Amino acid sequence: MDNHSSSVVKANKEITSIPIRLFVLIGFVGLLTALIVGYGFYTGQRIITDYAPQVDAAMEIKLEATLAHLWFEEFITGDITLEMIEIWEHFDLADWYIKAMLEGGENPEGTFYPIDDPIFQTKIKILQSKLKEFRNITQIRLESLEEIGIGSTIDQDYDELFKDFINLADEVETQIQLDLSRDLNSFRITQVVMITVCILLALLVSIVFGRYERNRIKNYKTVLSMNKKLEKEILTRKRTENRLKNSEEKYRSLFDNMLNGFALHEMKLDKENNPVDYVFLEMNKSFERLTGFKRKNTINKKVTEVVKGIENDDFDWIGTYGKVALNGEELKFEQYLEQLNRWYYINAYSPKEGFFATILEDISERKQTEMKLKETNQSLEEMVYITSHDLQVPLISMEGYASELLNTYRDQLDEEGIYCLERLKANSQRMHQLVLNLLDISRLNTKKYPYETFNPQNIVENILADLMLLIDEQNAKINVNNTDIPLMTGDRLRLDGVFRKLITNALNYGGKNITIGCEKNIYFVKDDGIGIPDDQLEKIFSPGERLKMLAVNGTGMGLTFCKKVIKQHGGKIWAESGGKNNGSTFYFYLKS
Repeated sequence: MDNHSSSVVKANKEITSIPIRLFVLIGFVGLLTALIVGYGFYTGQRIITDYAPQVDAAMEIKLEATLAHLWFEEFITGDITLEMIEIWEHFDLADWYIKAMLEGGENPEGTFYPIDDPIFQTKIKILQSKLKEFRNITQIRLESLEEIGIGSTIDQDYDELFKDFINLADEVETQIQLDLSRDLNSFRITQVVMITVCILLALLVSIVFGRYERNRIKNYKTVLSMNKKLEKEILTRKRTENRLKNSEEKYRSLFDNMLNGFALHEMKLDKENNPVDYVFLEMNKSFERLTGFKRKNTINKKVTEVVKGIENDDFDWIGTYGKVALNGEELKFEQYLEQLNRWYYINAYSPKEGFFATILEDISERKQTEMKLKETNQSLEEMVYITSHDLQVPLISMEGYASELLNTYRDQLDEEGIYCLERLKANSQRMHQLVLNLLDISRLNTKKYPYETFNPQNIVENILADLMLLIDEQNAKINVNNTDIPLMTGDRLRLDGVFRKLITNALNYGGKNITIGCEKNIYFVKDDGIGIPDDQLEKIFSPGERLKMLAVNGTGMGLTFCKKVIKQHGGKIWAESGGKNNGSTFYFYLKS
């Protein structure tokens, strides 16, 4: 204080003694102070003008991308209040802010000046490319939603790309903040110098200090303005966090209310890295309901503690799940759990190495129904077999007696009597053939023959030799593409029957030029006969169905036999035709 007073006294003396020099000094000091204050004002305004919009743009890019991500997740989970156009608008806004950082722009929030640092521009362009990829994978995910559903590989790619984008956006924001911090540090140093100079000058002239104070207050208001913007950003972040929290609650609700049981486990290994046990980490309410396990008694416990004796089960539960947890192999299977007396359909997959998740469905009722149905079908097949076998004796007798009466008493019968006996004989023969066909079909399920690998060309040659008389009567030509027919593996006897019935049908239904061959492991018998109407292409494989376009003896069971044989071999048979009088082609293939 004393020094200050002495300085003032000394200054007053100097003013009194040399007023002109003092006025010059005051003018110089005023001019210098004005220059210092003006420089500080210009620098502060430049920092605010350059960086504030850039900071806003970086935050808006993350905000708009995050909102697009959140709203899309809510949209695909069934939020009817959202539309995809709103999500695309957020993508467009994020892209606009990126372009504003690269090229400049203007909106109601202010003017955006382009960043002139080439290295920083490259990073922003990469961010722009990432946004485009994020938008493209959003479109792909939307289009494939009905086919693969939620939790697929594309969902994981979608989330990873979103994380990469946000990380890169954070880097851009961090770079802007670093540049801002650097310029602010320089500005602060300048301010310190200015304040120091102004304080020194204030010792000489109090009026200079007043002008500096007013400029300081102005800068202080600018800082307050920036603080308000920061508060706004904090409020926006809190809203985003609340939305994330609400989204997490929705997913939790979905998890708990799934109809299928879900559980997450950690695999336990011995010293040799062999799976020996696993621990329950998480489960939903449906898993509790389907298994009877209580969450409070199960979480963080080993399966050998929860399900006593599971390690001795005929099915290796721990080893099977070990393949999933250690190798990332996804498994889907049906299995009976003796300890719970239930059948389950299980989908097991590994979210990361050493862990696996199970989605299970209780199929006990379905399995019981299948077993009852199997028993019923077996009883029906046995009944058909026994009944068909017993029917042969009276049918053979009827046919024999009709033949005997015709041969012995033909001369004593009138035309009507002969006609009746001939019809009786023909119908007995047809009925006998029908019974034999029924026996063939019933044997498909009651009698199994071992599979063998053979050359179907030999079968075709034997069939053609057996049908030589019919071929000559029909004046037909048979073309066999010997070089195109590969080896077959299956029930040789019944596959012989398939070829025989298809070739016989081709001859019986007007085929004059018949081709037998194979293309791309699909066997075919093609003819130029009467053809098949479109509405009968499926019906002809049903029991008792046959074409009425030509009078042909038959029971309508041949193609039914063919269909069942091919189905037993895991294959498929079908017919194609150009319509009436345009021939037909029968195709079939067997499971590899």
